[in-house]
Amino acid sequence: MKNVYLINFGSAVTVLPASAAEKIVGGQATLTDVRALTALLSLPDGNEKTAGAVSALTGLSEDVCESSLAFWRGAGVISIADTVANDAPQQPSFEPAADETEAKPAKAVKAAKAAETAKSAEIEKKDKKLLSNDLPKYSGIQISELLEKDGGKLRNMIDVCQQFIGHILNPNEINTMVGLCDWLGLDAEFVITLCAYYTGKKPGCNVRYIERAAVDLVNSGIETPAQLESYLKDMELYDGLAGKLRSWLGIGTRAYTKKENGMIKRWVKDFGYGEDVVRLAYEITVDAKGSFNFDYAGKILENWFAAGVKTVEDAQARVNEFKSNKKSSNEQSSSFDIDELFDLAIQRSYKKMGDKK
Repeated sequence: MKNVYLINFGSAVTVLPASAAEKIVGGQATLTDVRALTALLSLPDGNEKTAGAVSALTGLSEDVCESSLAFWRGAGVISIADTVANDAPQQPSFEPAADETEAKPAKAVKAAKAAETAKSAEIEKKDKKLLSNDLPKYSGIQISELLEKDGGKLRNMIDVCQQFIGHILNPNEINTMVGLCDWLGLDAEFVITLCAYYTGKKPGCNVRYIERAAVDLVNSGIETPAQLESYLKDMELYDGLAGKLRSWLGIGTRAYTKKENGMIKRWVKDFGYGEDVVRLAYEITVDAKGSFNFDYAGKILENWFAAGVKTVEDAQARVNEFKSNKKSSNEQSSSFDIDELFDLAIQRSYKKMGDKK
């Protein structure tokens, strides 16, 4: 007979957003992510809901809490509250004072309405996801004016990008490249860097591909040359690690699943781990499980990150700590706590590694 379970709510309830439950059930959220979100949800309304408050409640470091809360922001589960400093200048009011006998000039009222309309349009543009076909079509005269603007900055950009792409751009392609700067607001340096990266990475890369990449980046909040440089650095690390994992796992050209891709990106971007640290986690996983398991390796890396491990030397120090503090078999608990089970498995793996030396 199958057990049917009831939930005992008791005297209090913590509400979990459905989108968060989907991430947890689907396996995209780690144990640390779940702890951070649960702590955030359980903070009383009078308390400031910050990473510091979550850190104090969970015992996790504030950096770890920030990383997990960033994951939930990216999933759309939480957002950052808008705050206004107490000493911030107040917006001018166009309402007449109590003792005023004359109305404000009609021009001032119209200016206020125009400013409010422009502000609303700007907010709507930022909130709306852009599409490649949102880029406008310029006339020949408009293109000429834009190319000569600011000392010919865009013309120079076109000349450089043509060299990377390998052919003279046609009018439609020039229209697209100009639109990336004029409509999307990207700096010419941003477009040149993007063009250099993708043409070097993907032979035969065309303007259409660069356009889609630029739109995707803007939709992700990457809009400055500095942000692009950081993103491309993460991509290089991801590509290198993803390639190494293919070699270690012998999976050939099989595409990674969405979950696997997300885990690798998190190891690189959020944890800051390179090939050496992941390689150690890989070896521990294979020794303990007999083959590589993404979830198992991910748990090891998550635990290391939560413990402040940044380099392979830090990870090796954790190895030595586990080895020196390992428990005898008769002291092992029968608890099914997942953290303890992972720790014990890792200890056994380290012992094997030590025996081989």
